[in-house]
Amino acid sequence: MAKTAAQRKEAKYATLQGTHLFQPVAVESMGTVEEATSSFLAELGHRITALSGVSREISFLFQAFQFLCIIHLA
Repeated sequence: MAKTAAQRKEAKYATLQGTHLFQPVAVESMGTVEEATSSFLAELGHRITALSGVSREISFLFQAFQFLCIIHLA
């Protein structure tokens, strides 16, 4: 279901592709993260780590993402 929702969002915002980078973030209610979302967060974490020099940035990013998902589902 998360993948279907992500595909709908991609279609909805397709006109932004020329000027923006659009990455739908899709999470199932039981916590399953769509593969593209997981890859995006990992890449973002690597880039933040490269800029900050803090090797745990990826872990911090995933923890913050999980926290936001829990709050949203509550």
